[in-house]
Amino acid sequence: MRDLADRSDVEELVSGFYRTAFADALIGPIFTEIARMDLERHLPIMCDFWETVLFGTGAYRRNALQAHVDLNALSP
Repeated sequence: MRDLADRSDVEELVSGFYRTAFADALIGPIFTEIARMDLERHLPIMCDFWETVLFGTGAYRRNALQAHVDLNALSP
């Protein structure tokens, strides 16, 4: 396994995570039935988040905590 070096590496990692998560019998329904996540729309946002966390790009300017608080209210 190699270190992440750039945005394309982040995209590969995040895409792989969500493919696995969506297919998982236990947590998949959280993404598909509760969050009703549109993966095509959500992936760039998550890549912005992780690119900002890992490389300090400042691409992510949303409130990640609030999004998850709102989801928790749907299914605590």
